Amino acid sequence: MRENEKIIIDVEKLFPEAARRVKILEDLQKSWAGVVGIALARNSFPEVLGVDEIKIFAANQKTLSMLSNMKGNITRALKKRYDYDINNDFEVKIQLTHQH
Repeated sequence: MRENEKIIIDVEKLFPEAARRVKILEDLQKSWAGVVGIALARNSFPEVLGVDEIKIFAANQKTLSMLSNMKGNITRALKKRYDYDINNDFEVKIQLTHQH
């Protein structure tokens, strides 16, 4: 192989589920207000979607508490909107952050 030849790696083909999770998370971030409501969406952000968890950052304790009560709504949205496979080990993790 010559030096100037490039190897192209199709990440989507190699890691289809990981690529799918990235797309779901991007769409969820755009439509977050539709899942949790405008007021909570202003103060929170879904940051990571893993195989067994979603991590959501909350700007303050009140938002964290309110989101904690909406964990069922969040997992239902993932199931219904994105046909995301939620297993028994799936966790909705909410933590405080100073940035949004």
